Amino acid sequence: MILKARVKAAGRIAARILTSSSITRNVLRRATRHGVVPRSIWMRLPVSGSVFVDVPEGKPFEYVSSPNDVIGRALFWKGVFGWEPETTTVFCRLAKDSKVFFDVGANTGLFSLLALSMNPQIRVVSFEPVPAVYDRLRDHLERNNYTERCTVRQAAVSDSPGMASFHIPDSDLPYSASLDPHGYLGISGSVVDVEVTTVDVEARHFGIPDMMKIDVEGFEDKVLEGMGHTFAKTRPTIILECNSDGPKEKIAKILDQFKYCYYHLQDSPVPVSTINPDPQRKYKNFLCIIE
Repeated sequence: MILKARVKAAGRIAARILTSSSITRNVLRRATRHGVVPRSIWMRLPVSGSVFVDVPEGKPFEYVSSPNDVIGRALFWKGVFGWEPETTTVFCRLAKDSKVFFDVGANTGLFSLLALSMNPQIRVVSFEPVPAVYDRLRDHLERNNYTERCTVRQAAVSDSPGMASFHIPDSDLPYSASLDPHGYLGISGSVVDVEVTTVDVEARHFGIPDMMKIDVEGFEDKVLEGMGHTFAKTRPTIILECNSDGPKEKIAKILDQFKYCYYHLQDSPVPVSTINPDPQRKYKNFLCIIE
């Protein structure tokens, strides 16, 4: 164990040294985008500072990365479709025709930024309860002059409004915060009280969403349960994450009653009869749509 820890520490030091020079970074980035550097390497190379992201058919945006930001790494080394390309490519096409987008579990705001970049008319509401991540999200929107078209709510989304215990992993930029007070997958961290809202409550203030992205670490069914009035008026297009240990049966039971069709977002969208998560956790997202 000690040797393994030392090897990891040495690797992190080497990665920081390797990427400390702008000349070296640019050479590595060109090589990465031509497929020379494998993902197993470039996803371990830290990136700090502003990343300017070109968006095909959209407006470029600025994203600020820190050494532990895996999304920032993907954007710098591989470009706009470096992070979950199977999902972001589909999402960008859908965002062009959306009017109101709810980004539930927005994290640092990649999907909010993409929606705003692709569609100058779209209205976005982003939900992120983790204080440090919420601050990063707001900063990204302010840097790109998107605050007039995007409202940021420092709240979790579930089936009923109020307050709840919320688990935040030990990290300066946590990615697996959860309404499970014991921690998602047993990840260590601390518990804080956060505001909880529902899609129906927010829709009364900001409009009924016609598109949503839901990434809430195992509580996707609770978000859907808080959408009764929304479903009564429309059937929003939904991209949601569901892992093999997630509430797949409950998700499908809710959406089946509204006649949703499902696509597993892999290298290309694969039509499936129900929500059947990838046990390898490589492809986590599903497109749920009315056809």
